[in-house]
Amino acid sequence: MTSAPRRAGVLLTLILAGLSMFGPFNVDAPLPAFGEMGAEFHVEPAAMQLVVSVYLLAFALMSLLHGPISDAVGRRPVMLIGIGVYVVAPSDAPCRPP
Repeated sequence: MTSAPRRAGVLLTLILAGLSMFGPFNVDAPLPAFGEMGAEFHVEPAAMQLVVSVYLLAFALMSLLHGPISDAVGRRPVMLIGIGVYVVAPSDAPCRPP
């Protein structure tokens, strides 16, 4: 195997690994804050579990939208726009010291 195809294979592997991290990260990121979020919104811990359910529901519904769009315009533009929106989306986390 020559150097260029090998580098392309490694790059593709790294890109796919990076893209596959978005889903688990987004599900796991709010979990440590469930206690504080529940206290802030005055809800029971059982109600806080709906955060994960709503995320997974939105993920499933958006899959129905992303598929036809990526078939129409290609996967690359859809992925680049999605990553761009993810990067620039505002965080609702307050910037206050603990």
